[in-house]
Amino acid sequence: QAWPALVAKAFGADFHNISWSGAGVVWNAGAGCSADAPFHDLYSRALGSSQTTSIDGEWQPDAVVLYLGGNDWWSLSHKGEEPLIAGFRRFLRHLREHRGPDVA
Repeated sequence: QAWPALVAKAFGADFHNISWSGAGVVWNAGAGCSADAPFHDLYSRALGSSQTTSIDGEWQPDAVVLYLGGNDWWSLSHKGEEPLIAGFRRFLRHLREHRGPDVA
């Protein structure tokens, strides 16, 4: 099992995993990523490959745990860290729009 399932089990909680292999906050991995957009745009989709589906609804999680940035890291040496920092800030604003202002 992957770590989201293990953490949820440790807390006796349900979990919902939103992920896409190779998707980054700002830049997707160059090879092997089939995503048509960075994770900022993928997050709010109910079906990742469909731009017209949405996760918006009445259900709100009690906690949101993120593990993002590894696919962006390879680009830092030639793109710099400022776009990545700005991308994380943009994603957190986006996350709060969908999950509420209390998401830290």
